[in-house]
Amino acid sequence: MKVAVTGGTGIVGRFVVNFLASHDCEVVALRRSTSDTTGFDGLHRLERVRWKVGDMRERTSLTSLLKNCDALVHCALTHRPGRYRGGEGVDPVGFWERNFSSTLRLLDVAQEEGVSRVVLLSSRAVFDGYDEERPISDETAPKPTTHYGLLNTAKEHLANLYSELAIWSLRSTGIYGLSWPLQTTKWWSIVGDAKRGRTPPHLSDQGRTEVHGSDVGAAIHLLLTVESTNLEHDVYNCSDSIVSERMVHEISSRIHEGFSPVRESDLTEPVMPRNRLATSGLEDLGWTGGGFPRLCTTIEEMLDAHDSAD
Repeated sequence: MKVAVTGGTGIVGRFVVNFLASHDCEVVALRRSTSDTTGFDGLHRLERVRWKVGDMRERTSLTSLLKNCDALVHCALTHRPGRYRGGEGVDPVGFWERNFSSTLRLLDVAQEEGVSRVVLLSSRAVFDGYDEERPISDETAPKPTTHYGLLNTAKEHLANLYSELAIWSLRSTGIYGLSWPLQTTKWWSIVGDAKRGRTPPHLSDQGRTEVHGSDVGAAIHLLLTVESTNLEHDVYNCSDSIVSERMVHEISSRIHEGFSPVRESDLTEPVMPRNRLATSGLEDLGWTGGGFPRLCTTIEEMLDAHDSAD
């Protein structure tokens, strides 16, 4: 399968490109001329990833990207650095023009080029208007309260407008895993403090819903390859673990001090977040998240990465 990917050098896009290229997909990824493709060298040698230099605002770039592709994964998002909610900054009109208009243009070209399947990356932010103790299902109607949440809600509804495209949206919670540059990795400074024997003064016990980037890649791969008759929804929730900052620090400290395996029961229990996402839809298709073992493995990788970064 030949898959086009937008936003391939972003935090989420890197996981998607790596997973697809490692699972027998030929990946064609769009990047800006200034984008950093460091970290993809192994995949280049396998000739499974080709980069197209272009711009989401240019139809010619999108035509070149999508030529002869079977599927499309849209991860690109232009936003204020480090911010998703609030990512519009002081220019909400420009935020919509850069993101929603580009998505429309992308889908128009995908339809012209005969792409058969599309996965749009969405977000738990579509549910920010709720205050639910029980997990929120795939079928729950969105209730956004930010431009970012509303943008993703609007993108999800595009599946109703393109009759010649099979479009699915994946609502992801927070995404963790080693990123590039390493310093942009979620919890990087907390893990570094634990490695140095320091405890930050304001570690939060508030739990957040998280999923490893590779598990997001696995969910996307599943939506691209499973029989379409088995896909009962247009939108699927993707979430896995509940993690707090204190939990990350405690796991890091125990691993660094040689306590193995780390037991979840020995950790400070995080405060349960509201608006958790139920993932029964993906699970019915065969998807499972890495859970606590993957969280511990990833933190161990981060501790090792600190050695090379120091």
